[in-house]
Amino acid sequence: MTQIAPAHRHLDDDFIRALDDLARSKPDRNWWRDVLARRDLVIAIRRNSINVYNCGASIFKINWSGGRISVSTHAKYLVKQEQNYVPLSEAGFSIAFERLFWQAYEGPQTLDSMVRAAKVLAGPEKTGLHPLLVNDPKVVDAEIAFTREAEAEDDEKIITPPTERRQDRLDAAVVRSTIGGPTITFFEAKDYSSKYLRASGDTPPAVLSQIAAYEKALTTNAGAIAVGYANVARALVRISEMREHVAGPEAIGGVDPLVLSMAEGSSPIIDCKPRLLILNFDNARRNDKGWLGHLAKLKSADALGSIRVRAVGDPDAHTRFVTATEEKAKDGRRTPARG
Repeated sequence: MTQIAPAHRHLDDDFIRALDDLARSKPDRNWWRDVLARRDLVIAIRRNSINVYNCGASIFKINWSGGRISVSTHAKYLVKQEQNYVPLSEAGFSIAFERLFWQAYEGPQTLDSMVRAAKVLAGPEKTGLHPLLVNDPKVVDAEIAFTREAEAEDDEKIITPPTERRQDRLDAAVVRSTIGGPTITFFEAKDYSSKYLRASGDTPPAVLSQIAAYEKALTTNAGAIAVGYANVARALVRISEMREHVAGPEAIGGVDPLVLSMAEGSSPIIDCKPRLLILNFDNARRNDKGWLGHLAKLKSADALGSIRVRAVGDPDAHTRFVTATEEKAKDGRRTPARG
């Protein structure tokens, strides 16, 4: 397994100060202020970089290099979501790029268009997960990459899963309260229709091997990951202050007390046993006999157990990763590690 850095999540102080200066600068065509003003975007801290997500799509990649902020996006998010017909002649397609693509960042309308493009391209799994990511104040991370050092592209390199699953990503990291203190718990989300949730006979569903690989990697690297999420908490507090400056306290909602506790020095515990979140189903699907058999297999003592599997149906603004009842439950299968 590739050796990872002492902290897999970190923003230099100069980077944070530069972001704060940008948040307090002129609002005209200020992409960072526009990001801060929106509640439907997920800001995920990396190693001296930030990803801004909507429905699993990284619509902005913000880097810090050579004492400067640089920002980029994928070309597919710059396609204007309008019905512009392109004439075809003998010479070929007559493409007016300025009508089809954004040529410059022109303010909130550009960001609106980028978000719409992301939603068009998103699958049901990412779309279903999005309300939890933007509304649960205990979320501290999303799209957590498990990638080899030599192969990582968008995100910094963290840990190495088995060769056949090199590009897997856990969908969310959430802080919850336990007897030992703030605990980071990871979630793998699957759409109800996913083949990875089902298996015939005594064969285990494929999602179990995926989660087992995550568990092994988390256990091996728990110390570095804990240090990283303490850094994340401090960065999230600073970004919340920037949000408040841009949008006002009534539009932000504040920082969760557990995140604040980590930012002030409480070293988090890493729950090395990821949980499974099942999304996007109605009552008829939930009660289907065939599905109940697959669900029972996932919840069995030989698999994940009942606490580590949660079927949430169609999430809305009130859905949370961990319910109050689960928060109080004793999870005897948890294997925490403190950094």
